[in-house]
Amino acid sequence: MGVSLSYVSTQPLPAEEHRRLLDLAAEANEAYDWWCEPIWIADDPNDAGYAFGSTKLFCMIDDEHVDTYMAYLDVGEIVRFLSSAAK
Repeated sequence: MGVSLSYVSTQPLPAEEHRRLLDLAAEANEAYDWWCEPIWIADDPNDAGYAFGSTKLFCMIDDEHVDTYMAYLDVGEIVRFLSSAAK
């Protein structure tokens, strides 16, 4: 069992904005060397039009201190991405 960080938009997104969010996530994923998993945003919004996604944070290696620190770095990148994308 692992730990993941899930995210959902605070309001429905028009299709054009959702596509832009996917493009921004792809750019962010290419620019950063993720510890466990990159940012994942669903290709299709949920039924109500909200964008959502999730990222697994831990690799479950034997050194839990390294795993925790690296997960912490990834969370920081995810928060920066989501904050920037929200603007």
